[in-house]
Amino acid sequence: MKIALFGSVDATWGKMIHDEGHEVHSIWLQPMNHLTASIVSLAEKQGSAIQFQRINRQKMLDLEAQGVELLISIGYPFLIPTDTPLRGLNIHPSLLPDGRGPFPIPAILKEHRDAAGFTVHKLSARFDSGDIVYQEKFELGDHDTCDTLLIRMYMRSSDAMRTILKDLPNHWDNAKAQTAAPQWEARGLAPEFFRPELSLEENVSVWRIYGAGGTLIRIGDLTAPVTGLAGWKEAHTLEPGTVLSRDEYRIVIAVSDGFAVVMYKSL
Repeated sequence: MKIALFGSVDATWGKMIHDEGHEVHSIWLQPMNHLTASIVSLAEKQGSAIQFQRINRQKMLDLEAQGVELLISIGYPFLIPTDTPLRGLNIHPSLLPDGRGPFPIPAILKEHRDAAGFTVHKLSARFDSGDIVYQEKFELGDHDTCDTLLIRMYMRSSDAMRTILKDLPNHWDNAKAQTAAPQWEARGLAPEFFRPELSLEENVSVWRIYGAGGTLIRIGDLTAPVTGLAGWKEAHTLEPGTVLSRDEYRIVIAVSDGFAVVMYKSL
């Protein structure tokens, strides 16, 4: 099947596409400074054009004319038109209708753990409101974070798509409408910052909930995503925020009740 991807995927998606013999015509992304290795590898292997632009109706008609049979969206922030003959599916990281809206995972980890999982649904004129093709619930463990839930979504959704794409007409025709109103909706969140005036555990909790994509460190001339956070409790007389060590990927910094080792990614 010839597919156009909207948003980023990981290596499990690349393997699924290769194993099942699908063709990726193009990959549509929001403007960004960095492409993941998985996207670069998929584009190179497939010969896919990478488009840093917002899709519109005319571009969708162009895709159809070029033989694209299906659009798949995963983490694409723009509303995709649905008034063309092209079919489209979206993968959303909650059990819809609960968690409808952008970036629901922090809210799931904080207070809506029963909505953990993902939904494959038809694209619709309103975000995350299309008929449900497939859902899978996740049981949360003590070590789950924003990043583990995203990775689990990629892994399990790529596996689910193997089955869905083998018999897409049947799955499409048997999709279930979202008739119930959501009990809660995601509203999108501004990035959270590492705050040395807080305790080590409070900072670790923020990172677990918001992940590498939603947690930043800002110290002096450094502003960067936090990719990992650990440390130890220890009484000290240093001012919180005092930097003890820093290299190109790690900074050791005093917090209110100890020391944090913050792994970061340079922008």
